[in-house]
Amino acid sequence: MRRLKHKEGNLPPDYRISLIDIGLVIEYLMGGAYRCNYTRKRFRTLYHNLFGPKRPKALKLLGMEDDVPLRRGRKTTKKREEEVDIDLDDPEINHFPFPFHELMVWAVLMKRQKMALFFWQHGEEAMAKALVACKLCKAMAHEASENDMVDDISQELNHNSRDFGQLAVELLDQSYKQDEQLAMKLLTYELKNWSNATCLQLAVAAKHRDFIAHTCSQMLLTDMWMGRLRMRKNSGLKVILGILLPPSILSLEFKNKDDMPYMTQAQEIHLQEKEQEEPEKPTKEKDEEDMELTAMLGRNNGESSRKKDEEEVQSRHRLIPLGRKIYEFYNAPIVKFWFYTEEEEEEEEEGEEEGEEEGEGEGEGEGEGEGEEEEEEEEEAC
Repeated sequence: MRRLKHKEGNLPPDYRISLIDIGLVIEYLMGGAYRCNYTRKRFRTLYHNLFGPKRPKALKLLGMEDDVPLRRGRKTTKKREEEVDIDLDDPEINHFPFPFHELMVWAVLMKRQKMALFFWQHGEEAMAKALVACKLCKAMAHEASENDMVDDISQELNHNSRDFGQLAVELLDQSYKQDEQLAMKLLTYELKNWSNATCLQLAVAAKHRDFIAHTCSQMLLTDMWMGRLRMRKNSGLKVILGILLPPSILSLEFKNKDDMPYMTQAQEIHLQEKEQEEPEKPTKEKDEEDMELTAMLGRNNGESSRKKDEEEVQSRHRLIPLGRKIYEFYNAPIVKFWFYTEEEEEEEEEGEEEGEEEGEGEGEGEGEGEGEEEEEEEEEAC
């Protein structure tokens, strides 16, 4: 809002605000590394073709009429003339993939709460839309208070932000009750239409404490904090022991890919590449392991025992190699935290020891100086 006002002050009277300008305002309100689709190169190329020198041709292809008369004496620059041609008949370029997203954002920016709620109910990614609307309303309320606008405007925007925030929490709670794993996956799914952000990142950007404090979010953060380490009790002690005695890492339990539904697409691809690089065991060795495991477990009557045996065999096949265990241990966030904490403590202890040594040296120097002064006084008295 402040940025738009600043721009309007330097613009000519007949300037028409474009969607690209609106995209810059949305990026300013969202903050961080958020990138609006309106400011991307692909959209800017299409927009300039529709409203630049190629506007008549583009509108003819789209079956639209030109309602904006060209100004007299308008000169086209060489840059505009050399614009790249694009296929306007392409459905991916011609239409917005998620029109209700754009309409909801427009209604939020125009402060039309009922219309924004109506558009929120339609389309996909309801949780992400609610969090984006919550962030936009909260940012606009802050800008309204900073610009000394009417207090009612800031209060109304804060109220709208709370409404969308409550909707996001209700959606998360309902998803968590139906399927815990799917709800955690929903929080870490990268949203292409929202600058590849996740719902958890949007909640953090909006400072939505109730959403982050939800049981599903806390379980997800705990799992992400542990990395691939499977620890239920005395996690801190086991981590410190692994740092001090690296051979103890081999005795720790690690999660499989199926136990980490919160991984993003990039993490899944990276994990698959690592697994493909690792050599697989020959089929003979696998069969021998299966026979040993079956003999060790024993076969009881009933289908339940068979299922348990099959699960044990499958889990045995998914054992993590030695090198992978070491990599995953040192790559876990909790291990990095303890590792750097110990380094900082050692640096502080070294600094304190150096300070004590310097203090002792200064004390000895002062004592020697005082002794020399006393000797000089005695000589003068004699």
